Amino acid sequence: MSSIVLTVKDWSAWMPGIHSLEDWQQWASGQKQAEVSSTPDISDVPPMLRRRLSSLGKMALSVAFPLLRGSDIEIPCVFSSRHGELERTVGLLQSLAAQEPLSPTHFSLSVHNAIGGVMSIARKDPSSITALAGDIGTTLLEAAAIMDEQSCSEILCIIYDEPVPSIYTGNDPGPEYPYAIAFLLSSEASSPDLEISAELNEEAHRYTPQKLTLSICDPAPLSRRGDRANKAPELPVLDQQALNQQIPEPQALALLKYLLSPEDNELIVSGDRHAWRWTKTNKSSDVNASQ
Repeated sequence: MSSIVLTVKDWSAWMPGIHSLEDWQQWASGQKQAEVSSTPDISDVPPMLRRRLSSLGKMALSVAFPLLRGSDIEIPCVFSSRHGELERTVGLLQSLAAQEPLSPTHFSLSVHNAIGGVMSIARKDPSSITALAGDIGTTLLEAAAIMDEQSCSEILCIIYDEPVPSIYTGNDPGPEYPYAIAFLLSSEASSPDLEISAELNEEAHRYTPQKLTLSICDPAPLSRRGDRANKAPELPVLDQQALNQQIPEPQALALLKYLLSPEDNELIVSGDRHAWRWTKTNKSSDVNASQ
């Protein structure tokens, strides 16, 4: 892969205490931090299905439904979570260890694509659902491949995670706070004229689509945001301070901060074997998000 071009048409995100557009703008500028706890809004999910959702599932669907609201078209989705329903899985393992019967409901909802299945049922949408445990670059690359394979104009990527259960915190603490982000993407071929979209979105006070070029590069050059590597070559002061933090910033949050920072034209995040590089191919002063 040399590079691919994707347009981020819209996004929606949730963290405890960070819900509104103003909250996310303040967070991106370092003026606001996540709070200890709050509850995501899942009023779009029918009550009988809400009962099947864990806290992780509620987060994921709370950001997915606003981007699908008012749309009756079928749209494929990519659900991406590093650990998935780990809380449910730990509970099942503890039941097995105690030789207790397993809950069929908890078992069926512990698989990685269960949250996507609940959303498909709630929307009565038979579109394809892909569930991944990958990094941000892999997730968006998969989304681009699906759009090309299925010849669809849009795809929804939902990226979400939460702190891991205490039994695992010595090995991998996961994110400091639970979070969920949904990106509504379109391919280069199907992207609308960005200048026209910008005018329409300005009138509606919505997010202006941003066109990004994604490519693979050597992992040595690191940006000041988004690196999750434990080891790295000599870095600028800002990079080294970020790496010294106890819990690195999730890559999806780094991408969102990049989209909300008009002064940043490039973002590089490291993976195990290479790095992912984003560049903005259209300049836009409007970096708002629809909520």
